[in-house]
Amino acid sequence: MSRALMLVTLLAGPALAHDSDFGAIGADPSLMGHGNEDTRPKGLSRMGLAVSLVFDTTTWVAVGVSSDSAHAATRFIKSGHYRLELLQLVLIAQRSGGRLLDLTKKRGGGATLRSLAEAANLSYDEVYSDSELLAKKVNWYLESTERVRSDRANGKPRK
Repeated sequence: MSRALMLVTLLAGPALAHDSDFGAIGADPSLMGHGNEDTRPKGLSRMGLAVSLVFDTTTWVAVGVSSDSAHAATRFIKSGHYRLELLQLVLIAQRSGGRLLDLTKKRGGGATLRSLAEAANLSYDEVYSDSELLAKKVNWYLESTERVRSDRANGKPRK
């Protein structure tokens, strides 16, 4: 399978989960960076999409995000949560059985990530270490989508 096809499959998965006509219509090209900026779903950021892709759907549902995880991640990022911070909050919620929204409210109220992890009987050092590994995946998604966007803009053929 070519790299481009694999990337399209990975990035389009969450978007296509809601599209019952996938076989007839195909993926929304704006999610892949092939469409015009005007056709991109409103409020969706590349960072939000990349963060949403490092966790599976089961994780997002378990932490209380039952709707579109890419839009939810984008909202958290736009509300001031940094990438690594959001990854840590999702990990803490997942491992403690808590809700992400509850943790973000506590964080917004001044709670430290360490105190949130410790309140959930989790090792903050493990959460931090795991979030750094996930951040590398986020970076890979961001670099991959930028490379696809750049190749398409420069008229390079697909491989």
